[in-house]
Amino acid sequence: MLEARAEEKPFRGFLVKTGRARSRILMMPGLTADMMVRLVDIDYDSLRRFTEKVIRAVRGAADIEVTNPSGTSLRFSVEGRRWVAGAGDISRKGGHGNLPAGECYTAPVEDSFNGRLALSLIDDRLGPGVMEFQRGRLVGWRGRGVAAIVRLVGR
Repeated sequence: MLEARAEEKPFRGFLVKTGRARSRILMMPGLTADMMVRLVDIDYDSLRRFTEKVIRAVRGAADIEVTNPSGTSLRFSVEGRRWVAGAGDISRKGGHGNLPAGECYTAPVEDSFNGRLALSLIDDRLGPGVMEFQRGRLVGWRGRGVAAIVRLVGR
């Protein structure tokens, strides 16, 4: 058993690369029976429509600001970036996704990423953490979970 989910990342990369060539890949780290009932047994067409609605709302935005009561305060540009819907459809060969699904994402313009990211739960065993970014670089962090991630992937 892996000590932490961060340590599964190299294996996950191998699994996705190998699996995409031969089959479909589904990731469900930490899935419980309750999560399966509440979050996986859903109407995926409705989820896809909702996810596409969210993307229509943010597409065309040049700058994004993310804040929350836990202390996150991030600003970054997404100008020229493509948004992707992750609605859980892995029905075709080579498909890859996470369940529970229902996310949309893009990548920030690298040197525009600034601020503080407060993580309330990195892993069920590693607890909370904080990451500080300046011009797309991780410049500071605290928390056992963040330290494990930094050790694994570097800065």
